[in-house]
Amino acid sequence: MKKKLILIALTLVLSLTTIMACVRPTGDESTFRIAFDMQREWEDEFGFSYPQVALLVRRELAKSNPSFVNAVVSMVESSVDFARENAGETARLVRNELNVAGMPQTNIIETFILGSGQDVFNFQNATESRESVNTFLTELHAVNPQSVGGRLPTDEFYFNPENGDDVGEISGQFSFFVPAGAPMIAAAHMFHYQPRVQYDQREIEFDFQMVMPPQLMSAVNGGLADFAIAPINLAAQRFNAMGNNYVIAGIVMWGLLHIVENYERTGGVNSLEGLVGETIFAFQRNASPGVVLTTILIRAGLEVNWVTPESPVRENAVNIVELTTDAEVLATMLGRRAAIQDARFALLAEPFVTELTMMSSEDIGLE
Repeated sequence: MKKKLILIALTLVLSLTTIMACVRPTGDESTFRIAFDMQREWEDEFGFSYPQVALLVRRELAKSNPSFVNAVVSMVESSVDFARENAGETARLVRNELNVAGMPQTNIIETFILGSGQDVFNFQNATESRESVNTFLTELHAVNPQSVGGRLPTDEFYFNPENGDDVGEISGQFSFFVPAGAPMIAAAHMFHYQPRVQYDQREIEFDFQMVMPPQLMSAVNGGLADFAIAPINLAAQRFNAMGNNYVIAGIVMWGLLHIVENYERTGGVNSLEGLVGETIFAFQRNASPGVVLTTILIRAGLEVNWVTPESPVRENAVNIVELTTDAEVLATMLGRRAAIQDARFALLAEPFVTELTMMSSEDIGLE
């Protein structure tokens, strides 16, 4: 009798466990998760990742004082390495010391750095990254020539410390512009700890300025920045502008983009073909985000339809709706835009990707 009761009890426990397993998703089946890592997809297609954020330097300065520029390159590389190797301290600097606008909580920044940030924060100088940059700009040009300034940059686009004379005088402060957001993670160490660089037996100071993207564009377009951390396509645009006034000295950050899904709504998509007939909310169609997404989908043999009034959603294509910013895309996935309450897929950049995947269904809904 006792054995029979024990068996009945075990059966009830196992049945309850099975029911709970069906109702409550496992850690791999959270509300939001990464469906496709665009950096991995790009690597599978081209053999290397795509560069997203570059170190720009005024061309005249690079030509007249290559040794000084090389010292700045070393400073930036050290800052990038610090971010990758000191996740907790970097997150604290970004949130508590530098108060970077629009950034998520410290634990989210730290989680991002310890995860995909290990690949994102990997400095390469202009010579090391040249093949990757050229391939990426070629793809940008093929989709939208104006995104890189109408033509591919020439060889002079890539800073080479051996192609200069060190004849310029180094004095005073040098301006250094960095946009708020993920690039400030890479720049946090030099902003806080190293506002100057040792050069020619002197300490050369920098006027570090954290700015919003529109102010960054104004500073670069107006030639006000001696140095800047900026999107790679902006670097190409400025090089191709009259005067070729900027060159790149290295790549600061690599692929930040992911396709994320609301797993509770999609049930999980395991191949790019599973996106056919779906709608992806994305941003910056004609810059890096939109071009990376379009390139990967087309090379997978899929039709891409950027949704407009003239081109509505199609069942035989991957449909993409362009929003203004990645912050707006995040709000859409969380149901915080009244017009869209059932988003299933989105293209997002880090650290918004990590922020979203750490949320649950309880976070969805209008605030």
